[in-house]
Amino acid sequence: MLIKNMPDVPNGFDVITNSHDGLNFDGITRCFKNGGLFITEQVGATKNYSLSSFLTDNYIPAHPENVMVNVISKLVERGFQILKSNSFYLKFGSVMLAHLFIMPRSSVGNFLIFQC
Repeated sequence: MLIKNMPDVPNGFDVITNSHDGLNFDGITRCFKNGGLFITEQVGATKNYSLSSFLTDNYIPAHPENVMVNVISKLVERGFQILKSNSFYLKFGSVMLAHLFIMPRSSVGNFLIFQC
């Protein structure tokens, strides 16, 4: 479920996760429990720039504002404390890396997974 479509959450969520999707800052703030934990993994605007510009003439990133410093600034403006942030670039030449995030449903009990 998209976070913008979530009904009001009376006490908020303890944990909100987000991976490879747009950040709805207002929705995250609205559904977030004070003192909770927000975990996100984003592919920034400059990731794979050299490959994309090689494959497409006049390549323009879809979301050029999606860089870590901007995301951190928006979160801090909304009262978030950044506990850890990191950025890295993988260089494997012609090899492509597939990244998977797997969370077994049976091990987390009553956990709601939704798209931020």
